[in-house]
Amino acid sequence: MTKKLTALLIVLIYFIFTTIEVNAKTIQINFSELQNTPESTAFNTSIGSALGLTYAINEHNRSLQEGCAYSSVLDWLQGDLLPTNTSNITLNFSTLGKPIEMLLTLPLQLQANGHVEQKFGLKAFGECLEYAEDGFDLSVNGVGQITLKVIINPIFEVIADTLTLTAELSVDTEMQPFVFDVNVEGTLLESELEDRLRDEIYDAMNAQDLEESLSKIEESIKKEFSFAKDQLLELELAGVSTENIQSFIELLENDVNLPLTRELLTTYLQRFFKIDSSAENPQSSFTSAITCELLNASIIEQNTAPLYRQTEAACRQISASLITEEGTYFTDSQCSNPINFRPTNLQSFCQNTIDTNRVGDGALLANIKPAWTLSPGVKMDVGLASTEGKPQPFSTSRVYKKIQTDNGLCELEMRVYKENIADKELVPLIALHGGSWQYRSNGILGIEALAAHYTHQGFAVFAPFYRVVRDKSGPAACQNVTAKEIVSDVSDALDWVKTHKNEFGLSDEKIRLTGQSAGAHLATWLSVNRAEEIERTLLLYPPTDVGDYLQEWLQGNLGENPKGLSIISHFLNMDVHTIDLSNSLIQANSFPQTLAQSPKDYPPIFIIHGGDDQLVPLRQSQRLCNAFKGNPESGPASIIESDHSLQKRQIFSCDNRDSQLHVITEADHTLDVCLFSILCPAGDQESQNLARDSLQKGYQWLRQNNPKVKSDSNEKMTENSGEMNNKKTGGGSLNIWWLLSLSYLSLGLKSMTTRYKKC
Repeated sequence: MTKKLTALLIVLIYFIFTTIEVNAKTIQINFSELQNTPESTAFNTSIGSALGLTYAINEHNRSLQEGCAYSSVLDWLQGDLLPTNTSNITLNFSTLGKPIEMLLTLPLQLQANGHVEQKFGLKAFGECLEYAEDGFDLSVNGVGQITLKVIINPIFEVIADTLTLTAELSVDTEMQPFVFDVNVEGTLLESELEDRLRDEIYDAMNAQDLEESLSKIEESIKKEFSFAKDQLLELELAGVSTENIQSFIELLENDVNLPLTRELLTTYLQRFFKIDSSAENPQSSFTSAITCELLNASIIEQNTAPLYRQTEAACRQISASLITEEGTYFTDSQCSNPINFRPTNLQSFCQNTIDTNRVGDGALLANIKPAWTLSPGVKMDVGLASTEGKPQPFSTSRVYKKIQTDNGLCELEMRVYKENIADKELVPLIALHGGSWQYRSNGILGIEALAAHYTHQGFAVFAPFYRVVRDKSGPAACQNVTAKEIVSDVSDALDWVKTHKNEFGLSDEKIRLTGQSAGAHLATWLSVNRAEEIERTLLLYPPTDVGDYLQEWLQGNLGENPKGLSIISHFLNMDVHTIDLSNSLIQANSFPQTLAQSPKDYPPIFIIHGGDDQLVPLRQSQRLCNAFKGNPESGPASIIESDHSLQKRQIFSCDNRDSQLHVITEADHTLDVCLFSILCPAGDQESQNLARDSLQKGYQWLRQNNPKVKSDSNEKMTENSGEMNNKKTGGGSLNIWWLLSLSYLSLGLKSMTTRYKKC
């Protein structure tokens, strides 16, 4: 329960504080990455110089004292009021149902220099006779502070089956009195002159324009916080009763503990405030930090195969999860098979996996000795089919391809997963990540979360990164490519796996393929274009027929602007409004028509697709299944029931070689993901059970060898709608961690103040 509330709090703070952005030459504040506990915690960080709140002091010809005996004039005084190198940020909260108070204490430093002219005289015979004059320089040094208090009062409401989060906002700024020294030591009338100078400096610092600057800070924050009067979040929860939602809201009164680490926050907070000059995308860094903590809340404990280390006395077993330093270890109890092991903490994982600028960048492996490790991502229990009870696999990374591009050298990373590093005769499986062909982080998280399923069945899993269309992920040298370049990357990845057979202990069996979404498309491409080298392929919600998708859109069957249209346009690098469906690139990525010409020449497939997929229409998998009978338009999956109240799952035999299509009737895209048993795209509890069963069947199917050809059959396979015994089947509390996680696993993180509809 604590992890669930913790994850919710992270999302809540993310929703609330990512929108604070003050642009009027004042400061930019995003408070989401703070060190938080149920008690007040002050977290110091070097953000002063990044805040940019400055006030110039510039005074001339100000009379300090008039008189015959003595007069003085402040000839000039120039200086600045600047933030110091440290600021103090305090976040107060104890429960999610009560106001969250944020207090920024910004120390300011006054540094100024000036010059004073003074005259001395004597009054005689009714006149003032000057007998001396001189001048002296002065310096002023002082400290003060500005405090900014932001109070958020979260308000949760339930209307029908919709959970609504709004927020009331209050902002207050205050400038504390300054304490400063004026150095006029050694001048005549030192004490009186210092008092006069203090008065002038106070007048300068309390000028109307400084007060207006503070008011602008308040106004700007309130303006950016426009959602305070509008809905911040509206989440439609199909299949979740109003009573359950209300029970969840009541849990918000429970104390929570947010496990943000100081190490992680120091790295990302500095990047976010642009103190780290190497951070080109501070928003990306901020998002990475938040995602890391969400992942941390979902991590489960898993056993690992033992490692060994040589001591003076003997070869002793050691748990890999307890290793804290890189070094030479052994995979056998005789300490005869050495390997290099490097521990990976959460911060390092986030930097290299979730940070969109770094993920998949093989250049980061340069000058680093290859090593095996335990990736925190593999321990994420975010799949519909839990990995609980399965050993955590080891992983390692290599560069499998280098390409010189106009933007530099692109080096592509290959991640390899094995349950036991020393294992031999493993079946090779290439797992291709999704992400609309343009994102990496979102897709690789899905692959990591499934890795234990595959390695536990005797696979060695290979997860290659490929170049991407657009500029949303990875280094610049690996961006803005075409579809042809992407498929060339995955083809080269297949070659690399075959040539590294001995290094990773692979068997002689043909390669298996799997992929999610865009990765499933690439897996299908390999199945079609490298068919003789592939044994069988598992596809999750695959876009496999670009031509038919565009044809359906042109005919008005997908609506005016379906979600996938812009994705297809970027993938093809074509304007879909003027597109020619006979284009060779479109034909090359419309697989059913190719397969239908000679189905027996291609490896069997196992497809799992949601009947209510809002991104990739079910028709894509329907036509692919039919193509294995020789006609995409007519075959075993020609008629699919769309009413999930009549049939939750439908299973079709696509050919006589064990190819199958499993339709989870009410499931949406990313149906294999599920957070804390609630808000799963697979649908309601019964639908989740059936989807889980299909996934487990798919994992097992992938491990089998192709059977001999069976007698021809066009009939739908027998359905099993029984309950599955799995930890994910139980009830649980609602958790909107789902929103952020799903955004990475599908189309990436966009605006968090947008209305979300059912996954």
